[in-house]
Formats: sequence, structure tokens, C-alpha cells
Amino acid sequence: MHLAGLWEFPGGKIHPAESHADALRREMREELETDVDVGALVFETTHTYPDRTVALYFYQCVLKQQPRPLLGQDMQWAKRAALAALEFPPADKELIRLLTSTSRASYLHRER
Repeated sequence: MHLAGLWEFPGGKIHPAESHADALRREMREELETDVDVGALVFETTHTYPDRTVALYFYQCVLKQQPRPLLGQDMQWAKRAALAALEFPPADKELIRLLTSTSRASYLHRER
């Protein structure tokens, strides 16, 4: 599989006529049997792999239930400082840098 063995944030492809928020809620139900309140767009990027180009959109979310992996995948909670030590796809590298920076992390903890 493409990117097998790497840690990824939950999500997936957006179906035709589906909003980003609807797709994210659907993917969270399919992958982790939970629903989320989708908040602000945190980061977006486009990355070209040898066999495909992907556009990624990362949203701040609030879990409504405790997630439970449904597809046999590993799942873990990680502190922001620990993210840099995990193996993520190349397309996620800039997001990981932003999440682990002091200024960005304090912004992401702020409640509205």
C-alpha cells in the first residue's frame, strides 16, 4: 500500500459533492467509530509523490466520543513534542513542524 507503515492523521478522499467537513466526519466514523465537530482549517498543502499528487487539508476537530480503530490499524495518542520522532509521510512534514513549534502549539490550544 502507498505509505504503509507510516503514521497518518485520520481522513481520506473527498467524494463528489461532499464538503471537507462532511468528508472528515464520514472518514472519522469509518476509520475510528467516532464523530467530530470540525473547526478551523489549520494547514493545507499539496505534495507530489512519484506516482501521485495529493492535496491535504488539516482541520482542528473536537472528538464527540472516544475513538476506536475499526480497520485493524494501530492508533496512539501522542504529545506534540513526540510527533517529530514518529514516521509520517513526506506530505505531513510541514504540518508536524508547525504543530511542534511553540507559537503554533499555543494557538492550537486556544479555545473559542
